[in-house]
Amino acid sequence: LTTPKTSLYVNQIVPLELTAFVRGQGSIYEIGAPDLKNENMVVKPFQRNVAQGSLAIDAYEYSTAKIQSAIYPIQPGEQVLQPATLRCRFIDRSSQSGGGFRSLFTQTVTRDLQSNSLTFNVKPLPKEGKPATFSGAVGDFDMEISASPLKLKTGDPISVDITIKGVGNFEMLS
Repeated sequence: LTTPKTSLYVNQIVPLELTAFVRGQGSIYEIGAPDLKNENMVVKPFQRNVAQGSLAIDAYEYSTAKIQSAIYPIQPGEQVLQPATLRCRFIDRSSQSGGGFRSLFTQTVTRDLQSNSLTFNVKPLPKEGKPATFSGAVGDFDMEISASPLKLKTGDPISVDITIKGVGNFEMLS
């Protein structure tokens, strides 16, 4: 698990990336949905698209699979995001020939992989300057309002559309 920030405010959303590493290039066949639950952090659903690649670490080649999500804390204080569990199907390297080449009888195995945990310093939202109607939504939001029709006579109905876009914890908007 990696994230660009570990010092946050309550309800501040932050990107989260889960990367699986399996030894051997082209080793990962498929990964399941990650299991990541925490009491004091809201975990957004992981995206379905998986970015696969490879990486050399200490002269060993690894296959990688990255999945994106986002989280936000709901309580101030030190918060620990517990490890994620990820079901992964990959090549069983012990089923290959001695030269490391895939044989016709290459087998795959399925294992549950476990990630690291992450620790966050979560600060409470400032009280000064907070509007009376503040509901706890933190993010970068844009609001667009449109009405139709624009030419009316007294008593004519009008439709008003309000669209909120941006990055943040939309669940807290009321």
